[in-house]
Amino acid sequence: MQIQIKNYLNVLGLIFQITDIFTKMNKTIIHIGYPKTGTTWFQKNFYPKIEGSCFLNRKVMCEHIIFKDVFDFNPIIIKEKLDKISNDQRVLICEELLLGGLDIGYGSGEFIVQNAKRLKELFGNSTVVIFIRNQQSILESSYSQYIKSGGTYSVKKYIGLKGRFNRQFQNYHLFNPRLYNYYNIIKMYSDFFGKENVHVFFYEDFERNPVQFIDDFCIHFCLKRNEKININQKENARLSSFLVSFLRFLNLFTRRNTPFKNYIIDLPRFYSLLIFITYYLSKSKIMNRFPFRF
Repeated sequence: MQIQIKNYLNVLGLIFQITDIFTKMNKTIIHIGYPKTGTTWFQKNFYPKIEGSCFLNRKVMCEHIIFKDVFDFNPIIIKEKLDKISNDQRVLICEELLLGGLDIGYGSGEFIVQNAKRLKELFGNSTVVIFIRNQQSILESSYSQYIKSGGTYSVKKYIGLKGRFNRQFQNYHLFNPRLYNYYNIIKMYSDFFGKENVHVFFYEDFERNPVQFIDDFCIHFCLKRNEKININQKENARLSSFLVSFLRFLNLFTRRNTPFKNYIIDLPRFYSLLIFITYYLSKSKIMNRFPFRF
């Protein structure tokens, strides 16, 4: 009798394991960032190469979810459109703009809450992936990215330690370092999707050993990846201290690509030239010998 019960429990446990694996294999993954935690690499080199899945790229996400007018957002209609795009495949999302940009989009957090609600309405009981990073390091990388985007503000002005505009509403949608109060975002997504569905990872673990990290990540979420994935290809690396100062000065001669900056004159096609220069200078070992630090 005891042997029969033990066998029954073993079979029952096996059924639960198979069911759990099957559920994971079909569950939508929503990777919300954070910005500057390798999301660009995941968007270019990982999620699009997962077999048997549909990766919703930035164009699709912005058009149907992130920047959809509040009066035009209809979850029933949008879900039908996304179902046609995915064609019954497992949906994979990786988009840090769900948390706002590195120069605009924070406000009082309402933009972030709105996107979380929309994701819940559209994808229901999904898996949420959140990467976090040492807060000083992520702030330094955020400022570096702001400079790449044409910014000219000082560090103090960028992170709000120095006055920006006299009228409060003009500061409302500027970058706010409160974005990196990780607890608030994790709790909000846990409330919407359930604690068991929210998975938090350290960017430093991914950076330290990307090969092992990706292997474990694929096993954990039942992802079958293409072996051609370039794990060691780094995207949007932090600028050196020299390049931050150099570009910040040159950005005064173009009004692109962020609305929050100062500029003297707008030279035609100068911003495109700066992007070209930045790309090649950032490849230099000499130029990147001293990464930007606060």
